[in-house]
Amino acid sequence: CTQKCTCMSSGLQCVRQPCSFSQICQPSAFQFSCQTVRRGTCTISGDPHYYTFDNTVFHFQGTCTYVLSEQCDGGLSYYRVEGKNEHRGSTHPGCEPQCEGLACAGCTEEQTALYSNTEHCGILQNSSGPFAACHQKLPPQTFVESCVYDLCVGGGYQPILCQALNVYASQCQQNGIQLPSWRRPGFCEIPCPANSHFESQGTGCPATCVNPNSTHNCPLPAQESCICNSGYILSAGVCVPHSECGCSFEGRYYRSGETVILDEDCGRRCSCSYGTMTSTETCWIRGPGSYQTFDGVTYQYPGACRLTLARVMGLSQHPHFVLTAEKVPRGQQGFTRLLKFEAEGTQVSIEMTTSNRIQIYHSSIHSIILRTSFGVTVQTVWPHFVRVTAPGIYNGSLGGLCGNYNGHSHDDFRTPNGVLVNSSQVFGDSWRDGSLAAHCVESVNNNSTTNYNSSEYCGIISSPHGPFTQCWPMVDPQEQVDACVEIIRVSRDPRSTLCEVLRDYALMCQQKGVALGHWRNATGCGRYLPSFWTKFGYDLEICTNLFVSTCLFFSRANLPSKQSL
Repeated sequence: CTQKCTCMSSGLQCVRQPCSFSQICQPSAFQFSCQTVRRGTCTISGDPHYYTFDNTVFHFQGTCTYVLSEQCDGGLSYYRVEGKNEHRGSTHPGCEPQCEGLACAGCTEEQTALYSNTEHCGILQNSSGPFAACHQKLPPQTFVESCVYDLCVGGGYQPILCQALNVYASQCQQNGIQLPSWRRPGFCEIPCPANSHFESQGTGCPATCVNPNSTHNCPLPAQESCICNSGYILSAGVCVPHSECGCSFEGRYYRSGETVILDEDCGRRCSCSYGTMTSTETCWIRGPGSYQTFDGVTYQYPGACRLTLARVMGLSQHPHFVLTAEKVPRGQQGFTRLLKFEAEGTQVSIEMTTSNRIQIYHSSIHSIILRTSFGVTVQTVWPHFVRVTAPGIYNGSLGGLCGNYNGHSHDDFRTPNGVLVNSSQVFGDSWRDGSLAAHCVESVNNNSTTNYNSSEYCGIISSPHGPFTQCWPMVDPQEQVDACVEIIRVSRDPRSTLCEVLRDYALMCQQKGVALGHWRNATGCGRYLPSFWTKFGYDLEICTNLFVSTCLFFSRANLPSKQSL
């Protein structure tokens, strides 16, 4: 019965016409129609006063949990409503009431006279007052008595008076009687949130981002409410400009800017941005040659002088960006790693190298985070960890060692020409720029006899007695062990490098919402913090905000928690 349709010569014409508050939708004469039914209302208010479905009024001061209403006939849908009374008013604790009715209040004659005048509860029965229009339909005497009782118990506290008056006003509105505004400045005012105002005859169906036309043919009676100002609309209970509405997605509503983890396995991370819900995926680059694409493919590639990690392919309508990793020779001993990001005519170059004399810490843990207005985020962690996060708008339009980001893991190895290859070596070679110079390939120490798969090294990741077990369902431990071994084999300081690899794994776990606690203490990595941290009194905290306050950056970013100084 949400629409009423009429058969016209031009066809069927329908208009939205739902049943009103006093009607229900029932079949009648081979069609559904809105039929008026008698509705009963039970109200419980004050300290406490009961107004039954059949308009009986009584006062009960028990202080336990009671059945307020329950369906007793098995032929109808069952329901049960319970209420728990607070222990107020009576000086005798326990379930059984120690007094009965209005006598529990113990009002003096002076209090009764005061609270019965027109400045207090007496305003309800004032024949020239704002509630007079309701007197014939709903005699106010019992409401006045309940109001006086509550004020006696509450010592004349004005909010109690306002609550009692509101109970009567609501009952009147439920009976279709519209009252003039009885609230005034300084007396029972209702403060409204930002971008809204109070209306005594407000709609019971305010416009929302989900249903902007809900005020039309509203089945609910008018009621006191805060209404959004012109140009604003309700978004998850907050009045926002129409342009800032959130997203309706899979049966739920999300505010603009809200990020949510979906699916039982936390496999999707989705963000709402001005009405559009997009998922975000992450590509990981670890060590000298371990990669995990946006679509979850893990592979090894030894490296080259210049590699394209991610770029927008073709004629995408979204902002184009290119992310490359470059190795620049530095003297006769090794090279410097550079990460370059270019978009919209701006190029950012980040040197992923530490120095004993110059140390830059842009984030909480010797890390730099680059964020764009179009949703792409790049994080680097010294000396060789890169994380690229891209929103769903780039689905299927990316290329590079991070894959094409189309949700399918079987076709990630596509060359710049779009050719699908089977070998990670061929795939990696296709995205390198220039020759595979000897100094750009990490040397492997084949003379080492150390078992890096043992629990003293990389095996700690997959050890059932290690600190990482709770992350196993989210990040495959065996893949990380294999990558760890490859990274340590080319390291000149295996123990320090192990701690860097374990730190990277911890970051991957936290990205999936798993906090590992003090894993450094369990792995002996606490001693491998940068020396200047302890020199200047820094400490490591777990699960704090990614940004710490500095003289140049006072606000905190709305990013996932990470380990931080």
